[in-house]
Amino acid sequence: MSATVRNGPEAGAGPCPWDRLAPGPDPSTRHCDRCDRAVSLCASAARVLDRLRAGHLVAWAEPTAADLGAVYAEGPGGFPAPLAWGPPTPDQAVARRLRALGMTIADAVRNARDASRDCPGCGCPVPNYRVACRVCGAAVGRLYDADGNVRWADRPG
Repeated sequence: MSATVRNGPEAGAGPCPWDRLAPGPDPSTRHCDRCDRAVSLCASAARVLDRLRAGHLVAWAEPTAADLGAVYAEGPGGFPAPLAWGPPTPDQAVARRLRALGMTIADAVRNARDASRDCPGCGCPVPNYRVACRVCGAAVGRLYDADGNVRWADRPG
């Protein structure tokens, strides 16, 4: 598994690999020279949310196809193409749960600008148009304005 920065400020720059950041005295924190901000390596949803609220960039490990147990077949030109996931080993089952958690947290981070509330269950930002939290599944309901339309969060700026 390789960790990448998930909430970088440069739009369209894509995720930055953790290994390319300058190490510091704390092994779970590194410094991004591009944006001059601290980056925290997180292993749980609670740590991600804590670091996001502290204004840090966050990184977490994304399982590779091999970690997930992908089954391959030969594709056009002799290149391997993933077909599906095979029956999981215990390690692969953990990797699949980690991947699913990472995807839901990434969605919460991406949609945080449309959120004016946090989930009462896990504390993740929940956009006003969502009925439930993507991370923990807690029902929160949509927020509507006086006209009956979904109320959008006030964006800074």
